[in-house]
Amino acid sequence: TIPNSVTSIGSYAFSGCTKLSGVTIPESVTSIGYSAFANCSSLKVIKIPDSVTNLGYYAFSGCYNLSRVEIGKNITTEGYNAFSECSGIEELVIKTEYVPTDAFVSSTKIKRIYFSKDIVAVYNNAFTNAHNIADVYYEGSKEDWANVIIQHSNGSLKTATVHYNSKCLHTYDDNCDSKCNECGATRTVTHAYKDIIT
Repeated sequence: TIPNSVTSIGSYAFSGCTKLSGVTIPESVTSIGYSAFANCSSLKVIKIPDSVTNLGYYAFSGCYNLSRVEIGKNITTEGYNAFSECSGIEELVIKTEYVPTDAFVSSTKIKRIYFSKDIVAVYNNAFTNAHNIADVYYEGSKEDWANVIIQHSNGSLKTATVHYNSKCLHTYDDNCDSKCNECGATRTVTHAYKDIIT
């Protein structure tokens, strides 16, 4: 855990720390520098708090065992390739207004993305080679989503199923669970049973 007295994580601060499996970034931090956590190959989950306004170039690049990333809403400066080559990411929570060029390039396993209603644009190549995006959970309406600018070379973002008015990524214990673990929303669960021949 990074102490609450820290306001800035400098460039290369943890770069190449291959045994770093987890880190908690406190609300006191406002800036994460260039390649601060690059190639920390054991990291599994990262949550960037709302206090962070600056995310440096290549900040988490090459963290190929990351599976889930949450990005706070107040980042105004996000460097290119912040999460490039993070090939293990499957779930993203994005609350920023913009997703910059090359942000998640070659993060090939991304399946589910949550966007807050504040999203304005996803820039060129932000999700290049991310061809497995199946579901997008969007906080706003269908009409609002139509106004979001999605530029070219963004994997399967444009063809994914969009779930409107969503509050989270909606995670369930299994296929039979009808209540979301995160927000409590309920879903209709349909069971299909095969005839048993004895």
